[in-house]
Amino acid sequence: MLLVAQRLEGPFNIESVMEPIDVKISEAIMNMQENSAQVSFRVFQGCGQPKPAGMTRSTRGVSDVFSARFRPYSPEERPTTAAGTSLDRLRIVWKAMQHSVRFNVL
Repeated sequence: MLLVAQRLEGPFNIESVMEPIDVKISEAIMNMQENSAQVSFRVFQGCGQPKPAGMTRSTRGVSDVFSARFRPYSPEERPTTAAGTSLDRLRIVWKAMQHSVRFNVL
């Protein structure tokens, strides 16, 4: 039993194993924040300075942006989207609603 007690007091102390993980994570974050300048310096020293990102704006015009997304189509061309395919049914509903409102059927 004395040997077991000595092992628990040594490097295999149960309290060090059972310490809450959230405390360890919090301490690691605080340690990283305190040493962030040194860590950044070492990273830049080993990997080199980062290249500045190009922060220039695009010079393309408005027509270039919209031409790819919205193309003109002829009235004879049938739409293929879900909303476009139900337009005929919507027209019938709106016409019926117009007559219902006019004659107070609603």
